[in-house]
Amino acid sequence: MKSGRQKLKKFLAFVMTAVMVFTAVPLAGGTFEARAAGGGDNPLYPEITFVEGYYSYIVKNGEATISICETSISGEITIPESLGGYPVTSIGSYSFVDCTSLTSITIPNSVTSIGEVAFNGCTSLTSITIPDSVTSIGYDAFYNTSWYNSQPDGVVYAGKVLYKYKGTRPENTSIMISEGTKSITDHAFSGCTGLTSITIPDSVTSIGDFVFSGCTGLTSITIPDSIKNIGIASFADCVGLTSIVIPDSVTSIGDCAFSGCTGLTSVTIPDSVTSISKYAFEDCTGLTKINWYAESVSDFVDSWGDGYNVFSNAGTAGGGIDVVFGGNVKSIPAYAFYNVSSIKSVIISNSVTSIGGSAFYGCTGLTGITIPDSVTNIGSSAFSFCTGLTIVTIGNSVTSIGDSAFRNCTGLTSVTIPDSVTSIGYWAFEDCTGLTSVTIPDSVTSIGYDAFYNTSWYNSQPDGVVYAGKVLYKYKGTMPENTSIVIPEGTKGIADYAFEDCTGLTSITIPDSVISIGESTFWGCTGLTSITIPKSIMNIGDQAFGYYLDEENDTIAKIPDFTIYGYTGTAAETYANKNGFTFVALDDEHTHSFSAWTVTKEATCTEEGEETRSCSVCGATETRPVERKAHDLNNVKIDSTCTVAGVSYDVCSECQQTFNYVTLPLAAHTFGEWTVTKEATAFEFGEKVRICSVCGFEEKAQIEKLPVSEVKDEKTGISIVCPDGSYDGKVEIEVAETFDGTSYHVLNTEKGNFKKSLFDITTTIDGEKVQPNGSVFVKIPLPEGYNAEKTVVYYVTNDGKLERIPSRIENGYIIFETTHFSFYAIVDETEPENPSANCSCACHKNGIVKLFFKIKLFFQKIFKKNRVCKCGVNHY
Repeated sequence: MKSGRQKLKKFLAFVMTAVMVFTAVPLAGGTFEARAAGGGDNPLYPEITFVEGYYSYIVKNGEATISICETSISGEITIPESLGGYPVTSIGSYSFVDCTSLTSITIPNSVTSIGEVAFNGCTSLTSITIPDSVTSIGYDAFYNTSWYNSQPDGVVYAGKVLYKYKGTRPENTSIMISEGTKSITDHAFSGCTGLTSITIPDSVTSIGDFVFSGCTGLTSITIPDSIKNIGIASFADCVGLTSIVIPDSVTSIGDCAFSGCTGLTSVTIPDSVTSISKYAFEDCTGLTKINWYAESVSDFVDSWGDGYNVFSNAGTAGGGIDVVFGGNVKSIPAYAFYNVSSIKSVIISNSVTSIGGSAFYGCTGLTGITIPDSVTNIGSSAFSFCTGLTIVTIGNSVTSIGDSAFRNCTGLTSVTIPDSVTSIGYWAFEDCTGLTSVTIPDSVTSIGYDAFYNTSWYNSQPDGVVYAGKVLYKYKGTMPENTSIVIPEGTKGIADYAFEDCTGLTSITIPDSVISIGESTFWGCTGLTSITIPKSIMNIGDQAFGYYLDEENDTIAKIPDFTIYGYTGTAAETYANKNGFTFVALDDEHTHSFSAWTVTKEATCTEEGEETRSCSVCGATETRPVERKAHDLNNVKIDSTCTVAGVSYDVCSECQQTFNYVTLPLAAHTFGEWTVTKEATAFEFGEKVRICSVCGFEEKAQIEKLPVSEVKDEKTGISIVCPDGSYDGKVEIEVAETFDGTSYHVLNTEKGNFKKSLFDITTTIDGEKVQPNGSVFVKIPLPEGYNAEKTVVYYVTNDGKLERIPSRIENGYIIFETTHFSFYAIVDETEPENPSANCSCACHKNGIVKLFFKIKLFFQKIFKKNRVCKCGVNHY
């Protein structure tokens, strides 16, 4: 019996056949007919194009789109607001092409979009009226019309739509789009290499395809908050752009939107974005920073399941990309950074709950990743082939690690899986050849096939049963015939394919702690004809046991007479019934018949061992610990040096643990002879040094000041400080301050403008003049008014010259060293002020007074009776 839907379809087919047979019926001043031509999308007539007058149209969701206009149409035309009772909302692509007789057209307010090349070739079309309702005009919609050809060079508008930048394109062009513009047409500024800046008003809601593609001079652009969609290749090859901030209003970024923007260094993706299309940031080679705030973006996967390559070849010239997932990001899309080798760091915020499949596949530049506690799932191949990855921190909320999640991460050396994880997928860490340390918690009950295959950790495991945490991971190596294995108490799961093709296995004892047996766990174990399943097991994977490959017939076969022992209503009975195996219930009480104790884990000096026995009837097991062995200790001693303390400790030869650790005192330095680095004087301590020949340490010591005696002239206060042995007897000092004579003449000639004092100093023994044996020190009180910082000592030589000698000021004395006594002068070399113009000295007068002064000065020079004027000027 036919359904009501089938009847309706049959009726509609009859009606449409009738419509096509009869002649067109007049409608609204024209004709109406339906043609069986493709392109219609009316729910009732999915394959029908309607015709009314000059216009062919299709209907979708109750709205009409003009698909074709007859080229015979001419003159001034107003497009109807409705066709066939449906409002006309769209003028389709190519619909009026080559209507060469059309001179004027008015588009009604019902229309919102005009398709690409819609009026192309309407060479007589000089007038176009486009209402504000139109928000979208397709590429070259009015190209090669009289209206377009007559437009002046520059920005051309069609209604409220920026239609095209036309004409020449000078360098350093800056364009401001008119306020009220609703959209920018596809290709509007494509190839405008001279365009350097553009201002887009808030009235624009969409940027079309290829709008700014190839605008190589464009260095910056502000996208207003009104924009919702960025079209295909909108900014492709805009090599001058260095950064782009996408506003919160944008929801989608089209194919190749920023492809080839080699100067782009940073990009911010706001939380409003829900869709990013393929190759959106391809070849952005200068990219160094991506700020990602999009809460939930659809996966970057096409209909074939391949990645979109959104960031393909990005960051290759900029030293690597730093990616920050901030704000309220909930998920990282699948294939987000697929094969982007330049990714060097990723920061994931605590709002992220999942990492999509292949999200960071092949990111070879990534060296470390911290997965926050908010993440619950790591997708398949999420970090596969991240060969540079050395550090992974997995958050405490992750429950599953997907298939191949960290496959081929060859730089990874250790991994700690948190207590939250219950399952590890197939090949999760396969080919992580550097992985030597794996920490798996008791929470893990399921480990996929070859999850740790070809890792250093797995390769270093001895032949036999290999455990990963509390999961029996794999039987590794060659199994001898008639092998009986007892799985230790505490094991929680047996991994997929764990005993695959172990044909020598004849019996297996499974403890009550096991809750799951993986897929094909005992596949091909043809020597195993029965198995006892405890009540604890809640899940048994497909073809877990009882199956093998019949190579002769190349078919999957069952092991003959395979028997399953278990308990009624458990996974064991369900598996037996599902697969057609014999099931023997063990519900009845019975006396256990235990085997001898078998060591299942050897005791070491750090861990207890374990031994187990099993019941030959029901398979029940008992386990007990084996006491730890004593440590085998050997003493190790490392002697101290003068810089590094030695140690003494005991080390166990088996476990390498250390005990009785003692730090030894430092050894004494091995010093050489003392070397004097500074001789002691009467006033200063000396210094000596000796060096350790082992470590080079320098030890310094002070040398006492030389023992001295002091002889003082009470009149002048001048004294000499004499080290022992300076004189051969008791010495006395004689001092005379002089203001005349040859020495004073020498001093006054060179230092006449300064304050100065000249002393004739003599030392005597028993009334006879003597000179010291070596150096002595002279202390002269600093005269009142002398500047301590400017006062120096001079020695008047025998040939009538001043010779400055080293000196210092100490406790109000000027002190110097000498080996010979004669005339010594102290001079305050502070520059005197210029003589005053009002000075009463004769040297500053004019006329006869000045003449007599010069005569007096002449005779003074002859008799060397020069004097310093009271104004401070030396006239000699």
